[in-house]
Amino acid sequence: MDRRRCNRDGILTCACCNRHARETRDHLFFGCDFSINCWRKIGLDWTSLGPDPPFMTYIRYSKNCMHKDLYKEIFLSAAWEFWKCRNDLIFNNVTSTVQAWLLKFKVSLRNQSSPLTRSSARSIRWGWISSGF
Repeated sequence: MDRRRCNRDGILTCACCNRHARETRDHLFFGCDFSINCWRKIGLDWTSLGPDPPFMTYIRYSKNCMHKDLYKEIFLSAAWEFWKCRNDLIFNNVTSTVQAWLLKFKVSLRNQSSPLTRSSARSIRWGWISSGF
């Protein structure tokens, strides 16, 4: 994140977890304790991918585990909500919980999938979500 000037005044460790790990894109979205717990909440567990897989491996894996028509929206909505939780912590001193993230994620996903027809969106969008929560 420091290369993209998204660091916090020279602080390079992750703000969202207690591991004092360097805050990189891959750590924030896939290795941070907070994001790991959030991904698990929607049915994704990255542990089978091994240590430090390439970024595209996460996307391919999510495609195989989620609804084929919505995996991109799901993946991007989840990542966007992680980023916003990180920024809330850094800039507003607001600590997010997995449950708060999940609620924001569902709203984001609902907004992202709005171009679908009502009947198909209802069956696609909430069919897999309601079974996991």
